[in-house]
Amino acid sequence: MPGQESPEFEAGPSVSRWRARLPARFVVGAASTFFALLLGAEIASRAALDSGFLYREFDFSGVLLDRPELRGRIAWAAARPRPVLLLGDSVLGAGALSEHGVEHSRRQTVPALVGPLLARDGWSVESLGADGLLVPDLLALCRELQGPAPRRLVVVLNVRMFAEEFEKSSDAVSRDFLVPDVAETVSLPPEASGWSSLDRRAARWTEEHVALLRTTRLLQTLWYFPTRRDFYRRLIEGVSGGPEDADIREAALRLKVAPYYQNAWSERTIAFRAVAELLHSVRSLERTVIVLSPQNPDFIGDRDLFESNRRLLRDFVGARADSRSTEYRDLADLFPPDRFLDHCHLTAAGNRDYAQTLAALIRS
Repeated sequence: MPGQESPEFEAGPSVSRWRARLPARFVVGAASTFFALLLGAEIASRAALDSGFLYREFDFSGVLLDRPELRGRIAWAAARPRPVLLLGDSVLGAGALSEHGVEHSRRQTVPALVGPLLARDGWSVESLGADGLLVPDLLALCRELQGPAPRRLVVVLNVRMFAEEFEKSSDAVSRDFLVPDVAETVSLPPEASGWSSLDRRAARWTEEHVALLRTTRLLQTLWYFPTRRDFYRRLIEGVSGGPEDADIREAALRLKVAPYYQNAWSERTIAFRAVAELLHSVRSLERTVIVLSPQNPDFIGDRDLFESNRRLLRDFVGARADSRSTEYRDLADLFPPDRFLDHCHLTAAGNRDYAQTLAALIRS
């Protein structure tokens, strides 16, 4: 009616105020929902790690992320029935198998094959092997076996671990977070790990207290294995029709690994010093088996030098190991060339045979 305001006009200010408050309510609600989901994910991640669900359901062998994850995995392994722990480098992992196009490569690794063999006798196997590990790294892992520890330990040494290129203190440890455990052995200050900087201390605090971060990083390795670069390289090769010329790759590999078999080993090196300290650190365990891993005969140039190095390591370990709890086995010449993918990584069939050998050593 003339002179009377419409209901729509009267409601205008109220509607405007409601619309003005809408963004703030939406932001608060969205933020609350986000943080609630984040808290739920953190609780679920912590439960998955503490209960061992992730380690039971997924294979993370070949992966070492940080100290909290390492300690969590050791604690989980030690709590299992009759635990056995495997330490070593990429010969225990799936990287080489994946690179050569082996399907279901994680199921063909030595740890994955040893597990069922020993499960028949009630043993539980967990691997801490990872690409690029060196002898000081293995020593650091042994020193992390505090409190409840696996009853039996297998330490797999590889010829490349004694190469001259790893003799410099700065190159003797492959993972920064392991430096504090072996700083004195490799003549490095503990701060060489990089944790002294503010940003690294913040990162370390996050790794230790945020289970969601550790879980996310672990799950990523199921796809990005052993690294993101390898994942994308395999993806590109699949699209482009295959890897580069096999002869070129073979020549490049031989050029890279030739120095591993050309230098004479010495007891005065960092690697041998780490072996001596490792033998001392495992004396409290029920049984430890030290193994020199198989090597491809086709890659060994100077056979006399190779045999001399093997004798030196055998005598060095024999003189320092506790014979009641520690055994050394040289398996360097265990397999013929057709069992190898390269200089030290075995085929799937070779891994099965290797697993049988290690299982017999662990049982003995």
